[in-house]
Amino acid sequence: MGIRVDRSGKLTKDPGYFEHSGKDSWEVKIRDLPGGKFLRIGDLSDEERRILENGLREANLSFAHLTFWTNRKTQTSGGRATKIAKQTQAAIIERFAKLSIRLCQERLKMVTVI
Repeated sequence: MGIRVDRSGKLTKDPGYFEHSGKDSWEVKIRDLPGGKFLRIGDLSDEERRILENGLREANLSFAHLTFWTNRKTQTSGGRATKIAKQTQAAIIERFAKLSIRLCQERLKMVTVI
C-alpha cells in the first residue's frame, strides 16, 4: 500500500522497494497495477493510523525479532510471553489484519484488469 513506520514508530509513505540483490525486488506494490494507487496517509483517521502503526511495529519487532520485549513484565521467568502479552499481541495483529484487508480491498477496486 506504500506505507511503513519510521524509526520513531510513526506511519509514513514508503514508495521504495526492498532490494534483495542488485536491482531485483520481489515486491509488487499496488501502484504497479493499472489503476492502483498508494494509500494516502492523510486520508486515514487517527484510529486507523494508530492501528497500522501498532500492527507494523508488532510485525517488525515481535515477529521478525522473536526475542524482542518492550517490557519485562510481559514475559515469564523462562522468557516466554505471558498470557496477557499473547492476548494483547493477538488483538493488535487482528485489528491490523482486518484494517489492512479492508484498505487493500478498497484499493483493488481501482485496479484495471487487462
